[in-house]
Parts: sequence; structure tokens; C-alpha cells
Amino acid sequence: MILKDIVMQTDFNEMWDYLVSQYNKYEPMQWGQYDDQYQGAYLSIFERLQSIEPVESNLEIVISHPYEDDWWRVNGVDKNEEDGWYALDYLPWSEMLGMKIEKQTLTALKSHEILAHCMWEMTFWGFDEETIQERSSRISMEHDAPSIPWSEYIKQKKDTG
Repeated sequence: MILKDIVMQTDFNEMWDYLVSQYNKYEPMQWGQYDDQYQGAYLSIFERLQSIEPVESNLEIVISHPYEDDWWRVNGVDKNEEDGWYALDYLPWSEMLGMKIEKQTLTALKSHEILAHCMWEMTFWGFDEETIQERSSRISMEHDAPSIPWSEYIKQKKDTG
């Protein structure tokens, strides 16, 4: 099952209620009076995700919560690599939608929970892909690092060994 499948079978309100229950405790100053604006932004993204064509990926989404008082972790994992753990927060949404959900994550979490954690990760730096990519490019320039699409990075990495 890929993330796009999860998006298509999940009820927004159930996902939203779970997202608020898990993440409001980390950002209490940003919620409260802005609940309606956040809910509207997430609903808009949810609807957008339903219309995006997923791009196939060799990564699997793994969601974990290793420490009770810590953030949930949402990573992309390439099980063919020894150190194949990757952050997903700057990825194009089409690439994330094409990722399979790791079996243990599917067993441990319900669909609306998986989607809530993935949407939090997808929107960590902004509520639209253009804002997120601008931030990624700015960080890359500040640190003299290349800013290329994830799929291109993986291709280059495989081509060079």
C-alpha cells in the first residue's frame, strides 16, 4: 500500500482530530485561536493530495514514536542500503505519495493516524510545495549544498555506487 492509497481511503475529520491530539501539545502557541485556519489549510492540502499523481519510489515510509515525550518520527527508508534513512519534509508531495508504507507501520497505526503523521511531515516547513522548495533551496545555498529532486539524488547515488 502506498501513501496515495491511504489518502484516498481516509476520512479528513478523523485524520484532523488525531493530528490535533498528537501535535497541538508541541505547538500550543500556534494553535488555539487559529484552529479554523489550520483546519482549512490541512483540508485544502488533503484535497490537493487526492488529485496528485504519485511518483513511484524505492523508499518506504516508516513512522515511529521511540520515546513517549518526543516527536513522532516519519522517515523514508531504503532497505537496500545500510544507512538508508532519509528525512521527507522537503520532498515533492508526488514522491511521498508514491512511497509504500512499511509493514510494521501499517500494523501499528490506523490509516488516519498514518496520514496525520505524514501530513504533519509534509507541511512542517509550509503549507504549499512552492514555499517548502524555496526554503529548501535557500538552505542549500546557505550551506553550499546541491538542491536537486529526491528522485534525481537517488539516481545519482546509484549511478556512482
